[in-house]
Amino acid sequence: MALDPNHVGSFRPFSPARILPVHTTRPVFVFASADASAGVTPPLAGGSRLFALTAAQFQSTPAALSVRLFAARRLTKVSDMGTASITTNTITRTTGSFITDGWLVGDSVGLRNTANVAAVDNAQITAVSATTLTFAASTFTAETPPATAEFWRLHLLATSTLASGAGSTAGTAALDLFTDSKPFMDASPNRALAIGPGSGFFAALLSTLPANGYVDITPLPGDY
Repeated sequence: MALDPNHVGSFRPFSPARILPVHTTRPVFVFASADASAGVTPPLAGGSRLFALTAAQFQSTPAALSVRLFAARRLTKVSDMGTASITTNTITRTTGSFITDGWLVGDSVGLRNTANVAAVDNAQITAVSATTLTFAASTFTAETPPATAEFWRLHLLATSTLASGAGSTAGTAALDLFTDSKPFMDASPNRALAIGPGSGFFAALLSTLPANGYVDITPLPGDY
């Protein structure tokens, strides 16, 4: 894909997301756009452009996989929640409001920077109050999330087939998620997917990987 560096203020180092067997079919954080920042050179107004998004896999016995891609919107940061807690079926706070943040019954929640690597697939909210999000029983592992943790609303964009040996077998290319029949991604030269602050992507598999298997999803973003 051709690209013009004038589209961005700075490119970001490669930072692949790795899906492991422990993640089962849970959505895993892949990418977040840049927040506004005056303390960097060049200063950032907030937002990113995504020039490429690829998926590759390794399994000792190669097999095709189905990969789901979710658009994500960050609604809540633990740093804004006072005392935050995750129980097996709730997320709670002592300051701020989940209602004001925009959470609704039926929303799917993605967790970033928490210990819940094996939470159930597609955690959906069953009740919302100012201080509590409620889920089905045994949705999470109880923990006190760190100050860097975030909660994102997920929206399913597409499901793609990751060919057997994609990216790990000679002659089998990694999957280009930009051009894999995704109408929301424009793969034309000098074009990229513009993403506003607080937005990003999660990804999940439809089946659990075998031991020692993994899927790497690698974004190539620029920030502005």
